[in-house]
Amino acid sequence: MTAEGGADGWCPEAPQDWEAHVNAVKLKARSDLKLSGWAKYKFGTKRAAAVEAAARRMVGAAEVPYLDVRENSAEEFFALEQEGRVVMLRGVPEGWKAFDWSFKNLCETFPDERFRVGEDSCGRSLRLPMKEFMAYCHRQADDSPLYIFDSNMGGSSVCPVLAEHYSPPSFFPDDLMAHSSDRPPYKWLVCGPKRSGSTCHIDPLDTSAWNTLLVGRKKWAIIPPDVPADVARGRTVMRSGDDDEAVHFFVDLIPRMRARGVPVVETVQEAGETIFVPGGWWHCVLNITDTVAVTQNYCGRYNFAGVWRSARSERPCWAYKWLKGLQKHAPDWAERAERLNKEDGHDMHALLAVQAARRKERLERRVAKAKAKARKKARRTSLAAFDEGAWERTYRAKVNYASDSTVSTTSPQSSSSSGEEGAQIVRGAKTLGALTRPELQTQAKRRKIDTAYVKKHAQGRPLSQATKEGLVKAVVAWDRRAARS
Repeated sequence: MTAEGGADGWCPEAPQDWEAHVNAVKLKARSDLKLSGWAKYKFGTKRAAAVEAAARRMVGAAEVPYLDVRENSAEEFFALEQEGRVVMLRGVPEGWKAFDWSFKNLCETFPDERFRVGEDSCGRSLRLPMKEFMAYCHRQADDSPLYIFDSNMGGSSVCPVLAEHYSPPSFFPDDLMAHSSDRPPYKWLVCGPKRSGSTCHIDPLDTSAWNTLLVGRKKWAIIPPDVPADVARGRTVMRSGDDDEAVHFFVDLIPRMRARGVPVVETVQEAGETIFVPGGWWHCVLNITDTVAVTQNYCGRYNFAGVWRSARSERPCWAYKWLKGLQKHAPDWAERAERLNKEDGHDMHALLAVQAARRKERLERRVAKAKAKARKKARRTSLAAFDEGAWERTYRAKVNYASDSTVSTTSPQSSSSSGEEGAQIVRGAKTLGALTRPELQTQAKRRKIDTAYVKKHAQGRPLSQATKEGLVKAVVAWDRRAARS
């Protein structure tokens, strides 16, 4: 890779072994590609002119209205939001320090902080130190490069610093999901070199989003919600060897889609502009130059109904927690959610029961799998004839937990015997007690269990469904460790 200055002419020094680290991440991010495959379409070299032509193409941009937060009122924006219109806002950032987040500034301020640049095939985050990512950005010729899309904004040491440098624009006063204790990821730092971008998608849970571009230029493709997924993503026009990355979408797929009558609006976002995308709208984004942006998804007064319906269907357990939070902090919105449930004939408790049953089945499968693995290992390492009965007794005694007596995940009222349930709780508590202190702290943090819970359960007090499941998970984790020892 050769060094190439960015839009500001700055080019960072190359840290030691940065290329090896980046290549390792690339192989995990796209396990279907060899390293040579990252540039096989030549969008960074021979087809660079085609990328530039796609960036200049503006079709339907007049359909995107522009408002200025310094001249237009919030009511004017709310009217467009209610209509479900994509809107471009000017006048933001409103005195933000984030406007100084150039590539150079981020690299010099957070050189060793690790930012999320993708995920592997199992959904695990892939991270790179900022200085290695910047070295890559200025020396790469990949078709669709790695880019930072980090909801943690670099982690606990960085996020508080960056969070002080910006705030939601004044046209977005609502944040109803903030009333949930464990809301899904909702805000991101987005930083990437030219040709990087996001594939065509809709935002989760029907949430709306605002995206403020701090540095560079972005190209947006926007497609109405009523267009089928396969059509909006270009699957119906893809040919053998095509990819669905953003650069392919703009250069090759959009012209074919438009030839078939698909309504695709293309517009360019300049630094300092904020684009508003209503929930349900398909969008694909290509970085024309090196860019830095912040974006946030939200649920507000005009999209609450759609977000609530999506949340209760796609994430019923979290929606139930959200409803409890709304009842405590925003009772009017909780009443509206319950009204929507009644109007739609939606029974949240029935759906939660189904989810609980599924979780119980998964836990039972994990217990059975761990036990089968331990039995297989014991049989393989046994010096004498394998005694199944003796092994079973030893295994149960060792983990202090009978796999055929799994802690119930049904409600306490549905237990056939309170004495049997109490015995199960005591077994679970004893097993948790067998964990070392660091292990117990880890389980407490991960499963929201603490020693007070264990004491309460051992004394036979009412046990919540979530805590039962937590006990089972902790027991299974210890069970696996014991089986391996």
